[in-house]
Amino acid sequence: MQLFIFIFYLLLSILFFRYYKFDQNTGLSFAVIVGLFLLRVLAGTLNLYIHFYSVVSNDVGFYHWQSVNELKAMHENPQQFFYEWLLNWGDFRLAFDFSSPLCNMFWKDLGILAHTKYMTFANILSLGNQYVNVVIFNIPYFIGQLYLYKSFYQKQPEKKGLFVFVIFLIPSVLFWCSGIHKDGWVLASFGIIIYSVNNYLVHRNAKYFFTLIAALFYLFIVRYFYLLALLPLLFLWMYTEKRKQKLVYYLSAFLVTLLLFFNIQKVLPSVNPMKMIQSRQTEFLGHIGYSDMKTPPLENHFWSYLENLPVAVNHVLLQPTYSGKSPMKYKISALDNYWVLLIILILLLYFKRKNCNEAMFLSLIFYAVSIYLFIGYTIPNCGALVRYKSEFTVLLLASLVGLSEIPALNHFLNRMLSRFE
Repeated sequence: MQLFIFIFYLLLSILFFRYYKFDQNTGLSFAVIVGLFLLRVLAGTLNLYIHFYSVVSNDVGFYHWQSVNELKAMHENPQQFFYEWLLNWGDFRLAFDFSSPLCNMFWKDLGILAHTKYMTFANILSLGNQYVNVVIFNIPYFIGQLYLYKSFYQKQPEKKGLFVFVIFLIPSVLFWCSGIHKDGWVLASFGIIIYSVNNYLVHRNAKYFFTLIAALFYLFIVRYFYLLALLPLLFLWMYTEKRKQKLVYYLSAFLVTLLLFFNIQKVLPSVNPMKMIQSRQTEFLGHIGYSDMKTPPLENHFWSYLENLPVAVNHVLLQPTYSGKSPMKYKISALDNYWVLLIILILLLYFKRKNCNEAMFLSLIFYAVSIYLFIGYTIPNCGALVRYKSEFTVLLLASLVGLSEIPALNHFLNRMLSRFE
């Protein structure tokens, strides 16, 4: 029965993609679109299996069983259940008192609420089957990722093979962003945000503006820090879209940002970004697990950040390292990380400055590098680090593809894709 339900929703999702013509303006056949979706579902199924059979305590299981218990109330008191599910989003009186610690907790809990409410929706449809939920979660995840691909394809359609490869087929991204975690929502939000900005700048259509606002709000409640870091680069993208010498604007903005980051608290004591990152690190240090990397605690001054920069770079770029004594999952993660580093180095070797005329590429590469450093500074566990940086690996690699030129590789990958069309 469970297998039948799984296949039913899998076929239903494929019909959904066909009906709404998600293959339009992608340069890809519908067969390729379906293949990429099925690959995501396979990776999400593997992710779920590993988390339930090798990790006893995990967020996926906790939220699933919490949702299943809540569903029991639907039979006992349907009116109360639907009220709680659809209308109870916490106490909004706490939402706008930004001086209160409860405000931060409200928005953090709101992201968890949105995720668990969608899980309840999935459990209603799947009759509580976790593997069917993988399909239901991956529908919006895949749509957002497809819009991310479309954004890059619109800029450089001749590189569609490379964009498909770095956006859909990097193993760590495929594994983490297809699981029932908030990482899939983050990547989907990025896709819709980037697609909306790109098309609004071209068409000036209000529908892209309102879609952008909705996606920005969702990113805010899922990972508010990611939005705070993204907004300035979105504004810079819009400001420089029609201007020349874009790289000069971005490098100038980068230097000004660094200056403000380390000095703004001297002018506005209530605004202290260094303290925010230090607090975030302290929060993660309280959950040190098996894969602790001995991250040194940050202090609230410039020299602490400078001294810890090599450690942050080492963690985010070179960890985990391959070791015969490590568990298999860390060996696989290490090999994936070496693969990503190799791709980065190759793309940097073929970097072409002429492509810096695309503000979208510059915004995303500055954004990805900034969050990479944030992750390197704050996350002490190797396992969590691999997961959290996965969605930014997509942005980094896709942007580097846009900034580089490798015609022979483009031609080879496009020919490989054509075999499935």
